[in-house]
Amino acid sequence: LAVNIPTMLKYFSNCWSAVRLAKYHPTLHAEAKFRLSKRAVAVWGYAGMALALAIIAVGVTTDWRPYAILAVWAVVGTAYWLSARRRSIAMTERRI
Repeated sequence: LAVNIPTMLKYFSNCWSAVRLAKYHPTLHAEAKFRLSKRAVAVWGYAGMALALAIIAVGVTTDWRPYAILAVWAVVGTAYWLSARRRSIAMTERRI
């Protein structure tokens, strides 16, 4: 589970990215070598997201500890991202 949860989150984000690319970047979608219609990308992308979430949800009943570890890492990552963003904004303001 400790390996599968992040993998399913990665698949979820890949499906989400594919849907967003087809919806908001039609020129990139048109240039793809393996090209599905926008509708097909949306259907398969949303199906992939739903299945990834379903697999993650099914694992909750097995063992809660990997989910707790992932939650801690999410908090640490978010705190780091926010602090890095604040530093970046502060550096930009000093230059102005």
